[in-house]
Amino acid sequence: MQLYKANSGINAIVHAHPVYATVCAIMNKPLDQHIVPEAVVFLGSVPVAKYGTPSTEELPNEVKKYIHNHKAVLLANHGALSWGKDLEEAYLTMERVEFMAKLVMITQDLDGVNEISAENMQKLMSMKNS
Repeated sequence: MQLYKANSGINAIVHAHPVYATVCAIMNKPLDQHIVPEAVVFLGSVPVAKYGTPSTEELPNEVKKYIHNHKAVLLANHGALSWGKDLEEAYLTMERVEFMAKLVMITQDLDGVNEISAENMQKLMSMKNS
């Protein structure tokens, strides 16, 4: 409830434990690599919120730090949380989080990633802002 009150643009929240995103949360690995245009444009970076004991105010208090500048957050040693203007947006964001986490984990196992260049990032960001 705190998150809805803290950001009036949030009308839906999805909490899940998708495998790859949860692995990233356990590893304290934010999803902030620029490796696919879809993630840059539609997802942005996904930070890892500090651990908070479930069913306490610790977790909502930590997540509130991210709800204005992000669309999702990984919950340390727990899972993931996404939000949006409606349930469809929150759900699709969670799907993007899991897809990005899977790409990050697979490319990490294959010796790293080839990130999108700064020049191409500028092009993507201008598309995002238009």
